[in-house]
Amino acid sequence: MHIFDDFERTYMGPAENAEDQFHYLNLSAYSWVANIRSLIEEWFSTYPAEHQPHLKVRFRDSDQHESAYFELFTYTLYRKLGFNVTVEPKAIKGRPDFLVASDDWGPFYVEATVLSGKSDQEAKMDKKFKEIQDHINKIESPYFYVAVTRIRATKQQPSLGKFRIAVQDYVKSAERSIISGDLSVYREENLIVDDWELRVGLIFKNMKGSPTVRTIGMVPSTDVYHEGSIIKSIQKSIGSKASKYRRLGSPYLVAIYLPNMASVSTMMDAIYGRGSDRFIDGSWPGMNSRSGEAVFRWYGNIQHRNMSAILGFTGMHKEYIPSEVYVCPNPWARYPLPQPLPRLSRFDLANDRFVPVAGDSIRGILGLPTPPA
Repeated sequence: MHIFDDFERTYMGPAENAEDQFHYLNLSAYSWVANIRSLIEEWFSTYPAEHQPHLKVRFRDSDQHESAYFELFTYTLYRKLGFNVTVEPKAIKGRPDFLVASDDWGPFYVEATVLSGKSDQEAKMDKKFKEIQDHINKIESPYFYVAVTRIRATKQQPSLGKFRIAVQDYVKSAERSIISGDLSVYREENLIVDDWELRVGLIFKNMKGSPTVRTIGMVPSTDVYHEGSIIKSIQKSIGSKASKYRRLGSPYLVAIYLPNMASVSTMMDAIYGRGSDRFIDGSWPGMNSRSGEAVFRWYGNIQHRNMSAILGFTGMHKEYIPSEVYVCPNPWARYPLPQPLPRLSRFDLANDRFVPVAGDSIRGILGLPTPPA
């Protein structure tokens, strides 16, 4: 069984704004995308055969793609670390994602989760905005690149055609100004359609471009992630996983993926409470120097003792793998990890300081070659 389709690929363009990740990975003929497909298929081939059909369906579904990918990645990572991995152990009610063990380790359970940082409604509005961008990109604009910023969005679904026409009329008006001798480099205007509001700017091209070049030249990010809201989202996600399995009788870890929106320090603040910057020696403030809002201790009250540690993954390499991982242990775990997980970076708590201990790179653990400089 394979995840991706078998056909001759010829598409050498970028992804559409509203295009889901799997569709582009499946379609693109770029060599670097082919490398990602090959890597994913290699991982998938080692996944237990009885679980492959369900994972494949989820991997190809736009709403479940990220979570399915991260489960496959987590499974692969533990296998590369030398563990035997059982998918959805049947003996446990609710079935955690994995039961992990080796000759040197007693069994422990792992649950994998991806944090988007957005509500379902926010995700829907983002997708609609991307669809609007794709429609604007169909406009021929030989003189201008278009910059689009989302000012206001509502639950109401705006007409894509109306936005396209409104932007097209605006571009045509600017072109007439160019022809008449007005060489203004930049202009902008707010356009409102169905209670959605976009600010549209025009950036004059240095030379007349091809109509096949994408019209939109710049989209300022609408992903405004406030650190406080990210911290609360991390805490809420981990809390839901902690309450799902209360009596496992063995160490229990949650692997959480924070793609492109959270740093290691933000993860530390969510798990252990907000603290000051790192010390000169590179260590981080310990529990007694941090705020009371923490996953493992909420204003002095110890909680989630059934959770042994959190594996926090951040960032994304071009190879479609997370950039960093840190093991964050629970100082009050009912079933603590008997020893550090091999090869993974971690934080050790000593003298009220969290000391980072560097492990191998994720690329190294997965056996991927070092990229060229």
